[in-house]
Amino acid sequence: MTFQQLQYLQEAHKAGSISQAAKNLFLTPSSISVAITNLEQELGYPVFARTAQGLIPTAEGEKVLKYAGRILENYRLLDEIQSNQGAICLNLGDHDMLGAAFARLAKEYPAGDVSFIVSNISQESVIQKLLVNEIDLDVRFVYANQGRKLESTAENQGLTWQILTTVPAAARVGPGHPLYNAEYVTPKELEKETLIEPITRPFSRSNMLKGFMTIDPNKTISSACSSARRWMISTGLGYFIIPLVPDELDKRFALRRIPIEGLFFRLYAIHNPRHPMRPEVARYLELLKEALGTATA
Repeated sequence: MTFQQLQYLQEAHKAGSISQAAKNLFLTPSSISVAITNLEQELGYPVFARTAQGLIPTAEGEKVLKYAGRILENYRLLDEIQSNQGAICLNLGDHDMLGAAFARLAKEYPAGDVSFIVSNISQESVIQKLLVNEIDLDVRFVYANQGRKLESTAENQGLTWQILTTVPAAARVGPGHPLYNAEYVTPKELEKETLIEPITRPFSRSNMLKGFMTIDPNKTISSACSSARRWMISTGLGYFIIPLVPDELDKRFALRRIPIEGLFFRLYAIHNPRHPMRPEVARYLELLKEALGTATA
């Protein structure tokens, strides 16, 4: 028996159906159904009778729901005590706009009770930190063709997610680059140019864009150093793939973001619903949405 199973059980009872509970928790119906079925098998009796009118608790199920409610309420009270202490922590992808929205948040909360990290740890590690409340919110741009994998991983752990925006991917280039004046580029055109990636492995070995682009390893430079990457781009030595959302860095270094035909990013926000969303976190999302509205207008 797990906390997650009890949470799904309670939500299914309140919603009256598996499908509605799944919508409320931003999960798939199958994940709710499997969790409840596994719990019933462990208990040795059904908690619900499945009827045309919806889920009806059995006599034993009424007792299970009563005790499950107590467990969940006590957990909520304990978590509330913890949530009212210490700083919030936002895990933000490496993007200027996400940091700029945080800077606005920090001005509204000058007492130092908000913090953020730009993390290069794996998505699995981020999810574990969300589950134990080390991170209050994870915000990151993800290639659209990788979005479903992220959604499934979050759902399987009982986390909620939302897509804040979907924007085209773009090649960030400097004034000296041969594509600098292009209105848009195709993947085939980019394959002829030098790609600068912020990860330690060559882009050609990454599965992120498998089937979309085939980059010549001799045309790939891996650089985890942002200043070195910026210098190479500004001098026209290569390009970098990034969401089509302008920022001050583009203006400062006369950089351009050229849309890539057929390639998109989604901006995800992932939260653990078992930990109440604190006002600072909700406010950050508001500020970020304001910034997105201005940038994409």
